[in-house]
Amino acid sequence: MHTTPRAMVVLALILASSCSLGGAPSTTAESSPTASPTKALACKLPAMSAIDLARGDNPAAGGFVTIPGGQFTPDPRAAAAGAGRPVYDAVIDGWLPKPKGDLWHSIDVHLLAPDGLSFVYESAKYGPTNPNGPSGPPISLAVHVVDIRHGSDRVVYESGAPLLDPVGYAPPLIFLTPICFECGAGGSSLWTLDERTGSLRKISDLSSYWSIAGGVAWGGVTTTTSSMDRLVRVEVDGTVTTWLMQPGVDLRLLAIGSDGRPLVTAQRSNSETVWRVTQPMKGEEVFGVASGGLSGAFSDRYGTWIGGAQSGAGAGIFLYTASGGLQRMSDFPGVPLGGCI
Repeated sequence: MHTTPRAMVVLALILASSCSLGGAPSTTAESSPTASPTKALACKLPAMSAIDLARGDNPAAGGFVTIPGGQFTPDPRAAAAGAGRPVYDAVIDGWLPKPKGDLWHSIDVHLLAPDGLSFVYESAKYGPTNPNGPSGPPISLAVHVVDIRHGSDRVVYESGAPLLDPVGYAPPLIFLTPICFECGAGGSSLWTLDERTGSLRKISDLSSYWSIAGGVAWGGVTTTTSSMDRLVRVEVDGTVTTWLMQPGVDLRLLAIGSDGRPLVTAQRSNSETVWRVTQPMKGEEVFGVASGGLSGAFSDRYGTWIGGAQSGAGAGIFLYTASGGLQRMSDFPGVPLGGCI
């Protein structure tokens, strides 16, 4: 478990005109064509409410938003799966089941393989119960790989100290970061585990809250300030490339867009914007967010689906494309859990 929640705090989402930030890279960016964002778009988007996300695990929260129209309908199959926070798998057209044993935390969509046929989770072993106070941290964590087609569940690695937590899955590699209960806001280093051999390798000493997309890692790291104001991309061989710098601004990957370009949140103390980065150190601000963060995002062939606020004018589910900008697709205050099917 990380020192901060995986999901960012949900805040109001508003459109803003493109502009440059102090110390920002060039705002001249090429545009890449994407599918038409709204015309003739008819599908259903797996989602859950932003309120349920903020409250914690609730498998019954899973359902679908109908596009067009924007109505949310709970799916009873999500509650039946009982996996904590619901994770939808389009390949099997179903919700991932809850594994057996004591889970360290809920299954995460980032731990579902891109082909939808396997996923990773982590179970915990605890020491003797403390009769005089709260239980301590686990004494070990076991990384499991589940084959969805055959139902097999195998342990591929077990860690003591330092405890390693999976943050991404790109078979055969599982990305992990050490759990640090005293790290504060700095995050942790990054490791890869080969599920075939059990081989563990550190690929970066940089500390961040890592996001895995397309088999590589993205994270904001500190430079000369306390802000995580340098967004880096780390390859599995350890190669590090700086993609964006905003002095004094916290940077995190929101999603890799449908055009392959990173969408990055840039958060100051009193404002937040989203940037589309076209190549290292070149990008443009594409929309603004009212004072805080977003509930989540997921990219598919239509664009990037983005969850807005829990309530108020910024609540809803939006679709962003480089060609069409940001468009409200539903008033439901939801979080996308997958691509629109």
